[in-house]
Amino acid sequence: MDIGASQDIIAILREFAENGGTVIFSSEQYEDVASLSDRVLVFRGGKIVSVLSGLEVTPENIVANSYGKADTQASSGIKG
Repeated sequence: MDIGASQDIIAILREFAENGGTVIFSSEQYEDVASLSDRVLVFRGGKIVSVLSGLEVTPENIVANSYGKADTQASSGIKG
């Protein structure tokens, strides 16, 4: 997908969410995920390994949890 189409889709998703809608999507574009999300479920090996919310939702935390390099456990209570 080209950058213009991606930006259009992100704008539509953002508007939908701002109007109370719920959006579930999967992406490796961590900057986009962090900018669009209130909560992020991080999967590794087909299992949820952490749930990030609020200020925890940053590209750095998403990457760290994705690759098992997080220094701290997310506040999810999920045990791996």
